[in-house]
Amino acid sequence: MIFTNFKKYIPEDPELKELVEAENILFLRCDQGYDWYDLRSTEFNNDKMKVVFDDQNRIVFWNTDPTLLCPEDLSIAQVDFNIDTFEDIRNKVLDLETLTLKDKEYSREELMTQASAKIRSLQETAVALITPLQYAKDLEMATEEELAYLKNLQVYVVKLNRVPLQKDYPYTIDWPTLPTE
Repeated sequence: MIFTNFKKYIPEDPELKELVEAENILFLRCDQGYDWYDLRSTEFNNDKMKVVFDDQNRIVFWNTDPTLLCPEDLSIAQVDFNIDTFEDIRNKVLDLETLTLKDKEYSREELMTQASAKIRSLQETAVALITPLQYAKDLEMATEEELAYLKNLQVYVVKLNRVPLQKDYPYTIDWPTLPTE
């Protein structure tokens, strides 16, 4: 069962309306017309996982107890799988047809952004290793092993710079391996 797009509303009942004004109580109603407080007690099995998800089907909250969830501007579904940690749902989205998790599909632009960030991070790591070796070389203090390692690190950085030139970039990337001493 899926309940979509919970929005704030002010109940018509005068007592409930007073709660909104005096106590700042939040009342939510989904696209299907259900009030969140009523729905929590009538439509959900407390033994099953409930997931709150956004308009891109990314899970943002989860719990078996619906009273611990607030789906404001979000949707909710009861599912047959468990979530223990965020790692269980990293790079996953909710498949609304089967109410199961599936891998998130990234656009070309998203993949390029992720790859660029990884390239920068790997380059920063390599430059941190190169800098003292380059100083030792410039000062003619580098050992043969240090010179060989410096060259391997420099080749690694060049390979990182060429990652975007690979044939299937950004869908398939052959990442170079950071050299060891």
